[in-house]
Amino acid sequence: MRSGSSPRPDTPTGCSVSNDQETGVLVSSDHVLERISPQIGLHAEGQGDPLGRYLRSLARVAELPASIVLPGHGAPFRDLAGRVRALLRHHEERGAAILEALGGDRLSAYETAARLTWRGSADGWQKLGAFDRRLATTETAAHLEHMRAQGRLARHLDGDVYRYHINHAYSHE
Repeated sequence: MRSGSSPRPDTPTGCSVSNDQETGVLVSSDHVLERISPQIGLHAEGQGDPLGRYLRSLARVAELPASIVLPGHGAPFRDLAGRVRALLRHHEERGAAILEALGGDRLSAYETAARLTWRGSADGWQKLGAFDRRLATTETAAHLEHMRAQGRLARHLDGDVYRYHINHAYSHE
């Protein structure tokens, strides 16, 4: 595949994205999937704001001239910009759910994840196996750190556990 002059987006998912401007083909690997959101987690070896990097990358990907997207999983699809909008909306909604889950409490990523909806079900956390709970916790940690980077949350160390709470001094002006 010939790459066009489109800038290659930073992909914190570790996935390669290739865009051929001449044919309109975008190979998105796992960076943009049609039916699910890629797993963007904050892992022990990770640093910073992987979710923020992913969201910025999505904005760049949405601008690529693609008439067809070849994802790493699932069938090819056509509406790249629409799918990117849906992924951005999903992450906004998850952020709102995290704020609601935190309420006035100071919670760890695990405790926060346990209060969220998983797989479309209020009792989804109870249905997750150990490995999926680990993935859910790392995704929640990525959201918590992203919101902390934005100033929306504060974090403190309680023994050897980070606990997050709403930063009431936050202003998004």
